[in-house]
Amino acid sequence: MFTYAELIDSGNAGQVPELFADDGVFEIAGQAPVEGRVALAESFARRQALDRRSRHVITNPLVDVLAPDAATGSCAVLVFNADGVPEGEVGPLDGARVVGRYVDSYRRTFDGWRIASRRLHIDFRPPVTPGV
Repeated sequence: MFTYAELIDSGNAGQVPELFADDGVFEIAGQAPVEGRVALAESFARRQALDRRSRHVITNPLVDVLAPDAATGSCAVLVFNADGVPEGEVGPLDGARVVGRYVDSYRRTFDGWRIASRRLHIDFRPPVTPGV
């Protein structure tokens, strides 16, 4: 849960696919799922290429071990971000861009525990301004 957020927030989103199983799935509510390690690598490489500073605040983590090789989890998340903020400068704070919940399934693999699926359920987000 936390490593995912730390990788993105530290500018290393390109390493996020390593947290997923080979057939892992990432889905944001209302968007097409990203399925498989290759597609995940392409998606998170695009995220890393953005000039975007972010901070994921993760709270209320829950993990339920279902079997020796399977678990589920969830946590609340607040995501703050700003584009084009020079290194070392404080970014503007306009409120959270997303408030929601990650709902995960985990699988133990030969490489250790990996995310089998992660879905972001969005509870709140700022209104969309037409034309902006």
